[in-house]
This record gives sequence, structure tokens and C-alpha cells, in this order.
Amino acid sequence: MISIGNDIVDLSAIDKNRTQQKAFYSKILSDKEQQLYSRSSQMPFEIYVWLLWSAKESVYKFAKRLNPELIFSPARIEIVSEPVFESEFSEFKNFQNVNSKGSGFDLSFESGEFFNSVNSAPEKFSEYNYQINYLSKTYHLLSLISDKFIATIASQSSDFTKINWGIKYIDQNDYESQASVVRSFTLKRINEVFPNEANFSIGKNPVGGPTILKEQVETDFKVSFAHHGNYVAYAFAT
Repeated sequence: MISIGNDIVDLSAIDKNRTQQKAFYSKILSDKEQQLYSRSSQMPFEIYVWLLWSAKESVYKFAKRLNPELIFSPARIEIVSEPVFESEFSEFKNFQNVNSKGSGFDLSFESGEFFNSVNSAPEKFSEYNYQINYLSKTYHLLSLISDKFIATIASQSSDFTKINWGIKYIDQNDYESQASVVRSFTLKRINEVFPNEANFSIGKNPVGGPTILKEQVETDFKVSFAHHGNYVAYAFAT
């Protein structure tokens, strides 16, 4: 995989009133996307805005790895396929006490409370697959929504089977804590995926993006980190 992008939005940290002001959401949504919402009224508007924000942030991270000169302009990153926004959402019970992790469309929880496979989806979140167009390229998106957070992954393919991802609630939401936890969380998952190998670490590329190192040499694995409020998330492709 040439790149990857992800994002996480802590819904307890957003300002719902500000989100509903046109001066704010018009900086995120294109005219087409604003019109699209009228056909998806079961989704609260603030969720719709932050869902597309997370999608666009994920696409931007993907694209910036390949073009470091890019500047984030979310209204210019436009949805090109219409997801089904009609499903209801419900909360993850006691999510703050659980770490979620998965690969592809599989979702598992370390507490053992919930398990999801391709053919057996849990009832506690909504999942959306859709596409975004940016700079003449099409990106595939997978988003998970609960009443606690929105998490999104951007890929070059609709096949997410080689993507590992994780979401974690943290008590301390300062930047240093977020950055430290997401790195250790990612390394733990890498060591689970490659149990017979060692000396993995996290580095940075020349423009500051994260990389996965093995014995201090950059691997071909692509990784993306995200954090907002009390949530951190990773996605990496092997």
C-alpha cells in the first residue's frame, strides 16, 4: 500500500451549537455535501459534519504522505459516492474501559464483551463505506460511529483486509499523553501481528509523519495516528 490515513473525533469535545452555524460548517462541507444532508435527516447534523471532517482529514493525511506540499482545505475534498446515512446509532457500553482493535472489517474488544466478524456485526455502532474525490483521485473510506466517537480510515482500495486499526480511550488528554499512548498502542498491535519478530519502533519521515521502523530501518508498512480529546487511534497497512 502506498499510503494510509485515519482520524478520530471525540464527540464529547465538539461544540454542537457552533457546528450548526453556516459560518463554521461551510468551511468543511462543499455545496453538494450541504445539499446531501437533506436526504439523510436521521443523522444529527453535527454528526454528519464531523463524519465528513474525519473522512477529509483521513484523505488529507493519505495524500500528504505522497505530496508534502499539500495544505488542508476540507471543502475541496468532496464526497463522490452517497453513503447510506439512515441507520440508527447506539453507544458502546462502558467504552472507556475497553480498547478496540481489528483488521479489515473485524472488530474485537479486549474485554471480550463484543466481537464482530464480516457476517456478524455488533449492535453498538454504525459502519459506513463511501468514497471521496481529491485532486482527481478517488479514496475509499471506512467510518465507525458511536455516540462517543467517530473513527475513519482512508485507503486506496475498497479492500481493507490488510489494514490493522485500533481505538483507545485515555484519561489524560494533553498532547504528550495522546502522542505517547497512541505510539505504545500501535507497537503493541504490531508485535501481536508479528509475534516472532522484534525491535519495532516508531519514527518520523522528513515531513513529520509517523513511520514504522524495524531495527531502526524504515519498513514498507504505512501508519497513521490520530487523537482528539480522550481518544487515540491508529491504522497501519502491512
